[in-house]
Amino acid sequence: MSESEMCTPTSVHVKCKLIFPSEDNKRVDLEQLHERIPVSSSLRNEGICKVKFYPSPTAVVNVTTTGRITCMGVLFDTARARIRNVARFIQKTQIPDLRLGELKITNWNATKDLGFKVNIIKLAYSGEGAFYEPEIDLACVRFTDTRNNCTVNVFSSGKMTITAALEESIQPVAQKFARMAELARVGSSHPHLRKTPSPRNAD
Repeated sequence: MSESEMCTPTSVHVKCKLIFPSEDNKRVDLEQLHERIPVSSSLRNEGICKVKFYPSPTAVVNVTTTGRITCMGVLFDTARARIRNVARFIQKTQIPDLRLGELKITNWNATKDLGFKVNIIKLAYSGEGAFYEPEIDLACVRFTDTRNNCTVNVFSSGKMTITAALEESIQPVAQKFARMAELARVGSSHPHLRKTPSPRNAD
């Protein structure tokens, strides 16, 4: 397989839980975390403190009052390091006996440049499981691959993004949808493309 055909993960979504030392102290003070942590952060109304680590790629660590932590935007080693940074800061400033629970990857993300522009209308009509919402995004067709537990977005620019539950699903799914997008390549003509939309698109 050539390098141009490869599709490798670009980031992961990692989650873990802070382990509190006692039942009496099971709450993270998000306002204090936001005010004192020496990196960019913001508070959200739903009880989450969002911490951003620069430079690029930007790691985003979300912390809830109950001690749930997630990290996205980077690969696992960086995500683990950033989660530990935040957990240690909470430990030093709020809860000395705090421990970090097991880190789990919940999603793998990958991006691929197909190398050609895609006729989104053709793709929406020809791709099984296609979901096209022009009122939301004219330039994107979304797919759900239930067999591989993946979601795929194909853009008219030729960019394709994949979110998968398992890393090993990324490459075969990328190949499958790249072949599908090839049939809708701008300037191509394929007489076997379906001329009517699938039931999900026939509103």
